[in-house]
Amino acid sequence: MQIELKKVISKKDIMTFLQFPVDLYKNEPHYIPQLFMEDKKLFDEKKEAFYNKGKVESYLAYQGDKVVGRISCIVNNEHNKLHKDEVGFFGFFDTINNEKVSEALLNKAKEYALANGKDTLRGPMNFSVSHTVGSLIKGFDLDPVLLTPYNFDYYNDLYTKYGFEKAMDFYSYQFTKAQGIPEKLARVANAMQERGKFELKFIQKKDLKRVVKEIQVIYNDAWKENWSFLPLSDDDIAGLASELAPLLEPSLSYMVYDKGLPVGCMITLPNINEVLKGSNGKLLSKGFLKLVGVVLGLKKVKGVRTIIMGVLESHRRKGVEAILIHKTIVEGQKLGYQEADLSWILENNVMMNRQLEKMDANRYKEHRVYDLKIV
Repeated sequence: MQIELKKVISKKDIMTFLQFPVDLYKNEPHYIPQLFMEDKKLFDEKKEAFYNKGKVESYLAYQGDKVVGRISCIVNNEHNKLHKDEVGFFGFFDTINNEKVSEALLNKAKEYALANGKDTLRGPMNFSVSHTVGSLIKGFDLDPVLLTPYNFDYYNDLYTKYGFEKAMDFYSYQFTKAQGIPEKLARVANAMQERGKFELKFIQKKDLKRVVKEIQVIYNDAWKENWSFLPLSDDDIAGLASELAPLLEPSLSYMVYDKGLPVGCMITLPNINEVLKGSNGKLLSKGFLKLVGVVLGLKKVKGVRTIIMGVLESHRRKGVEAILIHKTIVEGQKLGYQEADLSWILENNVMMNRQLEKMDANRYKEHRVYDLKIV
């Protein structure tokens, strides 16, 4: 049957775009959708900060009246200016297991990139490295944690058949309560704190607007040499503060100061995916009502995910990382959490990967971003 691509324009189109993966994965026990109200914001140019630095066109693939795939075609002007690249991106790629449907969607992304003067197509990124990224290549038998994507394993075959090659892998590490507290980690963290050089403070919700500005400075310094890095803008930080507020658990989020100077940060959130399972991405579902319970502190989940960790370049290898990770493990265990996810760690971040491996962290999931030369 002929494949027809239709541009996403109306509010109804957006809802169809968001509904498609829920229908596609309805029989996959490990798939957990994000809340529609959150994903919908990404497609609202008035609410999503990305549109200040790039543009997006999204498409649905149809066979007759049936939706069989979707894709977003992305131009990230800030990325290309900063990295001196000519890269077009794609994201929100979902498809039935059909090479012709996949090819039609990726052809559209390639056409869009070429029309905007790009020589490389990269993805999946939803919409940038500051959002959810990558195609799952390891960990298909596990549920995704907060703000991490899940996909069928055939996606990677479709990418490589089209001609894509690996650009970068992102690693996810896991600590479990059963592992206890790594001895070396505790020794280093305790030694640094006993010297009294660094001051660790919990991040309180009432201080978020001020603290996120400190996080912005740390993040933009700590990550500046990382692959595909984009600095957090003032708009990004304003959005981060509003997103963190409902889920922030002060006992698991910290700033480290050196003589009053913010030098490190770590933010760890409850893995709300545990209660979103079965929600179908919609409000007033059983999963959403459980989520309300988590936000109000009435229901605990068993896992957490560290979403931000950074240390100023001037303060690396001075024990700040050990202080942050050690405090998270200690406080997490006190609160009754059973497991913690630390992601994403770039495969070429040799120092961080080595440190986590020495702590016996389990590299239990991997996501991949692909590149395709189109000129």
